Amino acid sequence: MKLENLKYTEILKLNKELKTQVDGKPFKVKVLANIMVHYVKEVLEYVLRSKKLNLEIEFGDYDNIIQDSASSGNSDVVIIFWEPANLVDGFQYKIETWAEKQITELENKLKGEIDLVLKNLSGISLVLFNRFSNTIFNQYGLSDSNLDRLVNSLNNYLESKSLDNLRLIELDRIFSQLSISECISFRDYYSSKSLYTIPFFKKYAEQIAPYILSARGKAKKALILDCDNTLWKGIVGEDGFDGIKMSAQSK
Repeated sequence: MKLENLKYTEILKLNKELKTQVDGKPFKVKVLANIMVHYVKEVLEYVLRSKKLNLEIEFGDYDNIIQDSASSGNSDVVIIFWEPANLVDGFQYKIETWAEKQITELENKLKGEIDLVLKNLSGISLVLFNRFSNTIFNQYGLSDSNLDRLVNSLNNYLESKSLDNLRLIELDRIFSQLSISECISFRDYYSSKSLYTIPFFKKYAEQIAPYILSARGKAKKALILDCDNTLWKGIVGEDGFDGIKMSAQSK
């Protein structure tokens, strides 16, 4: 059954079963976030365990990205959910009343924190950093807001980083594939800081799975060669299989 058709309770059951079937050294993934993203654990573990990868996910402390990045050295992969709207409670609204100087000070502070986090994670083989997004709070905006400008500046800063272990994940792509209403629960966000839904995490897991598999060496690769007049004399497409000549001297 396709992942999108599985209920969360079914994923829990299947993931538990798969845990007993995969072997090898656990591949450790650590999630750092300033929002609640607990649903990602079972979904991502299920997706990767179904591909025979013995994946184990642990979480850093809530809204403790900077400090936890310094204690993630035993992880194989680190995933970062850094939600701009939760930088300050109600930030998506408050920033629109801020003066330019206040916004600039926050922007510089965040860039410094990004530098520190990436430095702390420099020894990790793969860092999946979700690009900052304001789409969910500005889907009907007719002009750029202060939060839009901050988000764009931070994303440009991330893109300027030439780090071999850094991959930026585009959340807006998931929003466009599913719809914001299917990806986001404002009710849960305002009550418990749990912004994203299970359908979102299903699509997110599918999107990042290839990166993790590649980091583990599970990605499939193919070497495609043109063998005509190299391994044999003749062209298969023109001469047919019976028309080519093969020998130790064929070139």
